[in-house]
Amino acid sequence: MLVAPGVFLNVTATELWYANMRAGRCFARATGLGAGGAGNFSKAQLKNPVASGVQCVVRACIAGPVTTTDILNIYRNDTDLASDTGAGINLLIGGAGGASHARFEQTAGHPATQIGTFMTLANTSYQVAPDWLCELSPGQGVEIDMVTANLGLQVMWFWMENPQ
Repeated sequence: MLVAPGVFLNVTATELWYANMRAGRCFARATGLGAGGAGNFSKAQLKNPVASGVQCVVRACIAGPVTTTDILNIYRNDTDLASDTGAGINLLIGGAGGASHARFEQTAGHPATQIGTFMTLANTSYQVAPDWLCELSPGQGVEIDMVTANLGLQVMWFWMENPQ
């Protein structure tokens, strides 16, 4: 990690996360969706709003289908999903809420820009990234979708926000 011109420190992802949590910059938020109806896919998104003034670094996303084995896809999607679960809850208990929001919807179709895919077993959660998933600038979002229509989805996002 670069701390000054020409000065580097070796820190683990866990140490970086802990230091930022102690500084009040780490957040979490969950979204749970039931079956979406015929032809509709369950979708969960983490969105860094336009003009937020922060970089949102996604530490982890823990996701899983509610009732059956299925494949989940990760997408880049900068369009707000319809429903807002709310701003991130500060993991420094009592700290201010985050700028980024967890969002969800159940509609037909998927975004165009797929980042990856993974399979999960019924009622089994899967941590999408071992250390870091992605970084979102203001106006950017990342989304997890079920591949099969009319299934429920549970998603827990963990992220850190740093001033731009």
